[in-house]
Amino acid sequence: MKIRQNVRHWAAKQALTLPVVGEQVNDHLVSMHTDIFADKADPERADERRGHLDDFFDATMETYVAALEAGFIEAEAREITHVQANFDFYNHGWTEMMEFPADELADHYERHREFFERHGITIDDPLGEFRPPEG
Repeated sequence: MKIRQNVRHWAAKQALTLPVVGEQVNDHLVSMHTDIFADKADPERADERRGHLDDFFDATMETYVAALEAGFIEAEAREITHVQANFDFYNHGWTEMMEFPADELADHYERHREFFERHGITIDDPLGEFRPPEG
């Protein structure tokens, strides 16, 4: 998976992990990702998926920070969250939103297997331990 890298990604990483502004940055990133992926959805289904996408991307922000804390570089930490999202899209049958073909799911899992296993993330359970208590 090719993840773009620029100064905005570095700045967002820095801001996301700061006290006070981190929550605002989190909300902005969640909203931005929801918009991006809702735009890839079947237009007749995009609005009904937004609530799920908001909740899902909010949880992946915790995954992102955990990956950074585990020593992954910023692009790798982002890639992990994108792989999680593709697992989720596949599980919901939202393949039009996927960033890589469904037959590559296992390959992407294998690339980050150690991190995923440490946090209970599987293709069937893309959030693992990052799943919010309310589901």
